[in-house]
Amino acid sequence: MKNNKSKKIMIMKKMMMINFNYKKGNRKMINEAETLLDQNRNEEVLQYINYAINSNPDEDIYYAIRAQILLNLNRNEEALEFFHYAINRNPNNDDYYVLKAHKLIQMNRNEEALEYIDHAMNRILIIFSCINANEQKTNKHENILIILLIEILMKLIIILQKVNLKIITISHTLKQMNRNEEALKFFEYAVNRNPDSENYYVMKAYMLIQMNRNEESLKDIDHIIKRNPDIDRYQALKAHSLMLISRNEQALEYIDYALNRNPDNDQYQVNKGNLKNYQNARTLIQMN
Repeated sequence: MKNNKSKKIMIMKKMMMINFNYKKGNRKMINEAETLLDQNRNEEVLQYINYAINSNPDEDIYYAIRAQILLNLNRNEEALEFFHYAINRNPNNDDYYVLKAHKLIQMNRNEEALEYIDHAMNRILIIFSCINANEQKTNKHENILIILLIEILMKLIIILQKVNLKIITISHTLKQMNRNEEALKFFEYAVNRNPDSENYYVMKAYMLIQMNRNEESLKDIDHIIKRNPDIDRYQALKAHSLMLISRNEQALEYIDYALNRNPDNDQYQVNKGNLKNYQNARTLIQMN
């Protein structure tokens, strides 16, 4: 419980420090409010925030901070109302959607939470796209937001037993950002919640291969081959994974299986040729 409170206080402080451009006249007030937050003196902080709201009724961050303080005081319905005010004043702030969804899940209002998460996921994907396009790293604020969003999404998948295209898109985006462990968790949830979908096993296998966990990837590949042995790309995927762990004879067998099912695939021919060349070179080295 103490860790949860500390986490909330940390997020609140980050919101105050990052999202709000301090005005010279109220910097002292904000500093005093932060001190009270550190001491968990929430009722007293409310007085500062109420003053700030009255002085600046269009400033969205004050409503969000008040919502967080109300959460600390277990005044949940009021908190949700103030998140609503914050969102109305600034619908482009990811934090508000995520934080409100988090509370709705805790209150078992899961379908409502899904509405806010949908907004948040759209905006997170935009953030990711901008970061990837500019080859930038996430800053501390974005990391807090991403981590919190990932936690919420995982809870939603468990509660609602749903994995939709948007969640899988986020998984792929995380993979592109080299956040591999987080991406793998999404693929694992996708497999667990959709055991009849072979595509999720393929996604998970690719993720494991990227993480150099090839032996584990083979388990997922074997599973889908057993279920559907006539799909050539599954055979080719197994050949690729086997090749990466130097089980080249077996890899050649599976490339042949793939070619038998799809003899017009040029890439399979290339892969087979590369494997044979590698095998021949290795044999020559051993002979010398």
